[in-house]
Amino acid sequence: MNPTPQLRGEIAEIVGIVAHARAQAAAGDRFNLTHLPERVAGLCQAIEAIPSENAGPYLEVMEKLIDDLNAIAGHVKDQSVDLQRRLLELQSTAPADPETALC
Repeated sequence: MNPTPQLRGEIAEIVGIVAHARAQAAAGDRFNLTHLPERVAGLCQAIEAIPSENAGPYLEVMEKLIDDLNAIAGHVKDQSVDLQRRLLELQSTAPADPETALC
C-alpha cells in the first residue's frame, strides 16, 4: 500500500507547522499549536494503517516531529524560567509601598 498524496500532504503540512513553531519558540516569539494534537492523532492513525514493511519512513518523520516538539517544550520551559527570574528580580527591587514608588 502506497501512501496517498493526501497523507503525504498532511505530513508535509504538519512538519511545516511544527518547524515554524520551533523557530518561533527559539526566537522567543509566540506561536499557536492549538489544533496540532488532533491533526497528529489523525496522522498517527493513518500511519498505523500502513503495513509495517512500508511504515519505516513515516516512523522516521514522526520521530523527527517528536524531537521538534521536545525542542519547543525546552524553549518554552527556558522562557518560563527566565520570566520567573525576572519577576523575582522586579519584586526584590520594588518599593514596599507602591504609592511611594511614584515620588
